[in-house]
Amino acid sequence: MRRLFSEAQRMLRPAERLREQAEALGDYLSPNDTVLDVGCGTGYLAAFLKEMSGVVPTGVDINDSRAVQIPYTAFDGASLPFPDRSFDH
Repeated sequence: MRRLFSEAQRMLRPAERLREQAEALGDYLSPNDTVLDVGCGTGYLAAFLKEMSGVVPTGVDINDSRAVQIPYTAFDGASLPFPDRSFDH
């Protein structure tokens, strides 16, 4: 029961969960790498990646629900609005 409660609390704090995900991705990124965050939602993951790893993020999503300022492009959910190989990750 305690474990379930702990997991539920973590899910209710998405910024904390996304910070952990950014930390986990850190070993795969280098400063100035370009990163496309598909389905960026609030933008927290992209912002944390920029803060922690020095990447240049761009977010795309079908709705602009960013809670933080990151570069953002609207996305129809079917075709990415960028040429192939526009991003490192």
